Amino acid sequence: MSEDVTASNDYVDLLEPPFNHPDADVIVRSISSKVDFRVIRSFLSFASPVWQSMLLMPQAEGSKEMKDGLAIIPLEEDHDTLETLLRFCYPLGAGATMPPLQFAAEVFEAARKYCLDGVESAMMKQITELYLHTQPLHLFAFATRFGMYDERRIAARQTLCMPLLERSYIDELEWITAGSYIRLQEYHIRCGEVASNLAQNLDWVTRDSYVWFECTECARRDGATWVVTISENRRKWVYSKWWQDFMTVMGRALRERPSPATVKDQGLVDEALGKACAACQVCRTRVFGEMREFCELLAEEVDETTKAIVLF
Repeated sequence: MSEDVTASNDYVDLLEPPFNHPDADVIVRSISSKVDFRVIRSFLSFASPVWQSMLLMPQAEGSKEMKDGLAIIPLEEDHDTLETLLRFCYPLGAGATMPPLQFAAEVFEAARKYCLDGVESAMMKQITELYLHTQPLHLFAFATRFGMYDERRIAARQTLCMPLLERSYIDELEWITAGSYIRLQEYHIRCGEVASNLAQNLDWVTRDSYVWFECTECARRDGATWVVTISENRRKWVYSKWWQDFMTVMGRALRERPSPATVKDQGLVDEALGKACAACQVCRTRVFGEMREFCELLAEEVDETTKAIVLF
């Protein structure tokens, strides 16, 4: 039996935890970066059937490369990609942190290449938590690229919180087709149409005793300029001009950002409350509680109505 081939001294060991553990029994090598990772073989086998096969694969006599008595698995990925992958393979992630989205895509590609299903799930969970509320369009592009349809749907819905049609170019749009982006825009437009309609068509309103329907002071000063129909085909005059203005502004806002968060935009609500308190002594005594109740109901209606719109 010939002796094992000795590893070149050009390769550097990464000795940060967990890659300095004394129980490490195999080396994963980044050929492109010339970096070695000392890892525990059982973690690799459990995480990836591809790596398990590589560990079990018999090698020709005399060709088995070794270093410090440990077998070497040479891989083509760079050391940053492999470090992230390997950390996710260890219990509790072993300090794995999510890199910027462009680099995360490279890591995700490698995870898919080696059938690291658990790593894919863990990464997708972290990416969703990081980007859903701050950069939903970036998340949509990422999820679309990798066929993660649940996350794609969630991200698309979160884009309703922003005026999508005014968005500038982002690098992540290169990951998806023009068709995917157009369908997202059409989804946004349809949601905007049904949400903004709620500010004009008040069939969903069940309560007829709001102050803007009953205020005699507003009726005396402004008259009735808007008649609406609420539930059960009941016609109500809107006496408060400040509330008409609020609903007009809200309708425009919902067309651009058809989300419950838009209804709860404190800036829009505060402006209406300020007008009510300045214009009418009667309204100011009731408006805070009744506007809070009304906006909660409107937000629920926006949520339910837009949920019925399907992203294709």
